[in-house]
Amino acid sequence: MYRAIYATPWDLLDDGIEQVIERVRASGANTITLAATLSAGAPAQPHSTAAAAGSGTVCFPAQLERYGHIKPRLHPVASQFDAFAELQRAAPDLDRAAWVAGCLDVPEVAERYVCQNAFGQPYPHRLNPAHPAVRDYVVNLCSDLAHRYDLAAVVLEEPGWLPGDRGEDREHAAAPLDRWARALLALCFAETTRRAARAAGVDAEALQALAREWLEGCRAPGAATGGMAAAWRVADLIGDPAWAAFLDWRSRLVASLVSDVRAVLPADTALVVIPAAPHRGATPLEGCDLALLARAADALEIPVSQASTEEMYLDARDVRRRAGEEAALRFVLRPPGAPLADDEADAEVVGALGEIGIGGLAFYDYARVRLSGPAPVHAAFQRLDAAVSRAPPRRPEQSSA
Repeated sequence: MYRAIYATPWDLLDDGIEQVIERVRASGANTITLAATLSAGAPAQPHSTAAAAGSGTVCFPAQLERYGHIKPRLHPVASQFDAFAELQRAAPDLDRAAWVAGCLDVPEVAERYVCQNAFGQPYPHRLNPAHPAVRDYVVNLCSDLAHRYDLAAVVLEEPGWLPGDRGEDREHAAAPLDRWARALLALCFAETTRRAARAAGVDAEALQALAREWLEGCRAPGAATGGMAAAWRVADLIGDPAWAAFLDWRSRLVASLVSDVRAVLPADTALVVIPAAPHRGATPLEGCDLALLARAADALEIPVSQASTEEMYLDARDVRRRAGEEAALRFVLRPPGAPLADDEADAEVVGALGEIGIGGLAFYDYARVRLSGPAPVHAAFQRLDAAVSRAPPRRPEQSSA
């Protein structure tokens, strides 16, 4: 079973590769899932001296000749330290997975490659998965890694459009926006997107005009907000086949990109996808159909970080329902600390995940393991083994047909 610790190349540099490996082994992990890219908004690493340099860069010596119109920019660490090669040399007993940010930012990329909202405002930090050059970039990046290194998996995070409540959109808002308005602002209506949708029989121009109308209505005196606004717009979406066709097309386009990546990886390198949506029920708005992604990839890896153990369990159950009974699921937790504040809560969450049907567990990230020590993570892996061994065999639900 996959037992992983997420880490970065600068973890290996700052702590020393041997010490990192010692801590990972002591945790009971059998895999290091190592960052190959650094996305915008990456969390600060208090003990790190290198992490702050250059968001949107790649952290390995990419072969630039493999790339097309969009080429990666190398993080300074890549020129002095090949973390994947060093880890492969120093710890051949540990599996390695390359963690890749999908359609997050690439510095100084041309505006035509990024998403635009309903008002035509570009989002420089969001590559547009409808653009052929962006799709080529994501495929080439994953292929470059998988054919350069001996990897157990490529973990592709957020391969499609990003959710509206991720946080980067706040600089575009002239007034406070509820989650529904942010979700509408996250929809991409760039020229490339509209053209690709039109080729699929979807009138994205008409939907763009409607999205603008709804968003402008959010600023009108006495406009509905929050749950009331969401209820109205959900009713509008349900009653309009054009919206359903547009959202379905977005989901299929993202799944096809994942299939393209899977096709270029070696047979023995798994493709694992971390979907974008922090709230799984919103996935149709975010081009993220869990069932389609589960079929296109080898597994889904789901961060579970809600405020309570009950919410974590409910979210995991919902993921299983949406992804399907046969989907291979992995989950990502954070080392002890809220909400895993004690052994009892830890055991409850890990046990529940085991009952749901789980193909592996990861902890994000090494910096937190470094602070809390490997023993709690080791205990969580043991609890997972116990929960999985107790769980009855799971069978796909029978069709009612």
